[in-house]
Amino acid sequence: MDGNQKWWNAWAPYWEHLEDRHMSTRIADKLAQGIRSPVLVLGAGQGLIVERLREKGLSVDGIDLDDRMIALAKTRRSLEIQRCDAAALPFEDESYRTVIVSTGVIDYLTDDEKIAKTVAQARRVACSRGNVIFAFYQADPALKKIYQRIGILSSDGRWYHMGRMFEIFKTLKVHPLRCVPLVAQWTGSSIFSAFFYWSWLGLTLPAKMKEEQQTIEHIFELAEKDGVPADVLYDSVPERLPYRDQAAVRDLLKKNGIANPQIDEIGDCIIARQRVFELDREPPHEHTGAPAISTTGLCKRYGNTVAVDAVDLVIEQRTIHGLLGPNGAGKTTIISMLAGLVQPDAGSLAFPGLGGNEDPAYAIGYVPQELALYPRLCARRNLAFFGKLYGVRQPELDERIEHLLQVVGLEERGNEPISNFSTGMMRRLNLAAGLLHKPKIIFLDEPTVGIDPQSRNCIFEAISEIRDTGATVMYTTHYMEEAMRLCDRISIMDHGRIVLEDTPARAVASYGLTRMDFTTDDPTGLELEKELMAIGPVKDVVANDGAISVFGSRNENTVELLNAIRATAMRRGVKISLQSVREPSLESVFLDITGKNLRDAP
Repeated sequence: MDGNQKWWNAWAPYWEHLEDRHMSTRIADKLAQGIRSPVLVLGAGQGLIVERLREKGLSVDGIDLDDRMIALAKTRRSLEIQRCDAAALPFEDESYRTVIVSTGVIDYLTDDEKIAKTVAQARRVACSRGNVIFAFYQADPALKKIYQRIGILSSDGRWYHMGRMFEIFKTLKVHPLRCVPLVAQWTGSSIFSAFFYWSWLGLTLPAKMKEEQQTIEHIFELAEKDGVPADVLYDSVPERLPYRDQAAVRDLLKKNGIANPQIDEIGDCIIARQRVFELDREPPHEHTGAPAISTTGLCKRYGNTVAVDAVDLVIEQRTIHGLLGPNGAGKTTIISMLAGLVQPDAGSLAFPGLGGNEDPAYAIGYVPQELALYPRLCARRNLAFFGKLYGVRQPELDERIEHLLQVVGLEERGNEPISNFSTGMMRRLNLAAGLLHKPKIIFLDEPTVGIDPQSRNCIFEAISEIRDTGATVMYTTHYMEEAMRLCDRISIMDHGRIVLEDTPARAVASYGLTRMDFTTDDPTGLELEKELMAIGPVKDVVANDGAISVFGSRNENTVELLNAIRATAMRRGVKISLQSVREPSLESVFLDITGKNLRDAP
């Protein structure tokens, strides 16, 4: 425990009473989302996480360094937890699809070298398409502000003064008001303000604080029965421990090679996860053109939902940049922030492609998903209205309207009320409305949703023409064929983060996998799946109901890989029959990165 061994040794016999609360089944359920077997839990303790994940049908191993925890796992849950150090794992490279680094493994450490070794070991034993997940203890949200007000959490949020919390509980047993000078001393406040706050807080403790106090008192009672005086437990408690909020967790992981994890806060725990694919991928090819748009650490939250999570993005001038992602990935939120419709919570954005005197409001065009048109007006009057809003004056406005009606193929229908238009026609007119003022930067948010092939082709040609005239286009879509046809560069988003950025062709070349589908007489395929994963070029295997799919590196010899798969199946006594071989595409890369399960926007 990095210098806190005295504390750990004194409290280890009673840690189970805290572990059941902090590493609850609710946390285990959250950890289980989107992971696959086999799973390794570092810091398994008495096995609560291991037990819960096994109940969900996952194959899970656990390690811990404390003999008492290992014994408790065996007696309470009949689990065999292996004794070893998380910084020196005795497992082969890429032997687990999921590695979970539990609370207490690195979150209390101040030894940078030990943290670096543990993170490196977790990454080493996780396979190339797997997950690495880190859990960090947090003060319950109901207590965090209180702890800062009374000095248990430092004002900068970096230190958890555990000794002070125990001093408060100890003093409460004598008289609550004796805590007042302690709070004044720890916070640097006056006795009067400390008394005023403590009169409200200390005499009627919040339920969560009472619960914490009752847990500690119960442990002292158990220790007394074991002949361990309360002072032994009090004296072993460290004065302070590192406390890492979301920003500190990001900094710690970034320093150890995990640059942009997905972070969730669940009660009194922070969960940070990242796929090994993201860790091991090559850096994107350098930008060669001048930037039109750049963002640094862009963030946006809606309540507890992180819509955009520390996004760094560069869009080159005179290019079409595709922003791809499943529903709820954060595409529309990024577009809305860049267009000035939504205020970021953190980070910065800039438009280096605009001149210093240009007003972004007039230099940017925005075409939203929703149709922003007036159905009772004809197409020309709709465009005239939007043109005047943008400040386009006559006679230029009339010229722009006629030109754009021609570009979107509506010149012969320009005087009809658009209530007569099809969805495809209205989307084409919607695009024209966003281009009236000749914007230098255009944001197009899924402009081809639900339209016919002819309208889609017309929009494609219009977008290419916009780029060719010198404008920069940012284009969100979840249609991969559109991205391949249109985009000079793509960014794939998932859970509010950019997980891949490159040209479409290089993304397929670098990360695409050849997929081989087989039928098998093994109804589960689990044993065969495990052996196939051991074949060098194999990156992933999915077995399900008499079928098995093998994903291999596209640069490998397909015939040799097929022969290796057949030999492995024959050795296991399993009959397999090849059904298809599919070469990688941008769609297959997208599904490999973001997952194949349906999801709806939050």
